[in-house]
Amino acid sequence: MRDDEHPPTPDAAQSVVPHVLAIALLLLIGSALRLHRLEELPPRLSADEYTTALDVFAIAHGGGPPLFGLDWKPMPALTAHASAALIGVTGPTIFGLRALSIGLSLLAGVLLFVLLRQQCAGAVAWSAALLLLANPWFLNFSRSNWENAHVGAYWLLFSLCALRALQARRGATAWAGGAGLALALSLYGYFSGRLLLVAWALYAPLAVAIAGWRRAAVVYAVVLATAAALFAPQVPVIARDWEHFQQRVANVSVLNADPAAHGFAPGTTRLGMAAGQLATTLHYLVVGAPLGKVHYGPPDRPPYHWLLVPLLLLGLGRSLQRWREGAWYAVLFFVVLIATQGLSVDAPDLGRLAGAAPLCFWFIGYGADGLLRRVPTERRRLAAAGVVAGALLLSGLEWRAFTAWMADPGVANARGGGVDYRDYPDWQAMQYSRLAAGQPPISVIEWEALQEQHR
Repeated sequence: MRDDEHPPTPDAAQSVVPHVLAIALLLLIGSALRLHRLEELPPRLSADEYTTALDVFAIAHGGGPPLFGLDWKPMPALTAHASAALIGVTGPTIFGLRALSIGLSLLAGVLLFVLLRQQCAGAVAWSAALLLLANPWFLNFSRSNWENAHVGAYWLLFSLCALRALQARRGATAWAGGAGLALALSLYGYFSGRLLLVAWALYAPLAVAIAGWRRAAVVYAVVLATAAALFAPQVPVIARDWEHFQQRVANVSVLNADPAAHGFAPGTTRLGMAAGQLATTLHYLVVGAPLGKVHYGPPDRPPYHWLLVPLLLLGLGRSLQRWREGAWYAVLFFVVLIATQGLSVDAPDLGRLAGAAPLCFWFIGYGADGLLRRVPTERRRLAAAGVVAGALLLSGLEWRAFTAWMADPGVANARGGGVDYRDYPDWQAMQYSRLAAGQPPISVIEWEALQEQHR
């Protein structure tokens, strides 16, 4: 039976009620996985979260980086302002600090379901989205005040809007405007968000092949014009202090690195260093290997369950074969992979790659759908039920793996110094009192010194 003998039933011929219920159930389960024991796992506010919180607290008190300034990383401060707005509603709680990550990760799950549902069976789309929401790697960033994975939601939103703009008979301009908004959000976000622009440029020949050069030209023009207009307020700040804006990228770039200082043999070129890191990362993503940065993903396994690796590889291959449906995701994934792992030092690094987690689960869903389509029609409903049951069971196992990983003292220590949750109320009150008095906040090093004195 050929892969395309049983195309999915068009959504227009179905009731929207099952889809609404499916999304509601995803949000319910995904929220439970993010909120349960939020103030216990991970066991402390990490050093990066600590410093980000200082920016958020300062903004809440009318100070800190301006709306279109740069935060401490340095990254556009729009994300910190969004978090400050949220703690204005929730109060300066741990939940408030992490609410933006929680919300955007849930949005990523919903968008993944919507995108997969356009090409895949509903059971497969829902199961892949659930597995994303339960994945320990993605769950870690969903429950932390780290911006790394936020771009995953922006990339999926861009994918939904841009691909629809290229294919829609009506409303193409509006869809392209939505893609431009997603591109701007990605540029305002974590460092890897800038790679969306690179991937979109590289995808242009395929966009022309899909939509024709006239339609593609209009879509690209609207996307880029919208993104440029929305990102324009940030440009003067970047132009005034370009070296500071690029500081983090320059620090981790292989172009500025000494291969010998990063464990490579004497005489290794930077190109050889990049190739070696990329090979190591690909090995890790497929086979698994001990991972030095144990606070980013569970060690000794790929960043997803072993059972999902064949589906990811199948989905990646299928996306290239059925390139009109899937090539965009492959282009974006490999651009992000090469830039964050091959061209930056000390890979594999799941922190820099966190935004690509939803892309991995798009391939997993797409691969599972390819298998489901080969099941005889009369058995397909039973097989779909098995897919959902398997996803529920595997999600439970992944949650168990996440809690065991987070409970490891070595993981807590690898996250760096910070604030233990039992000390958070006193720490937050102290920071607020200093800000109210016009004094600078206590840095993480100073806080740790105070804690050491009290021991």
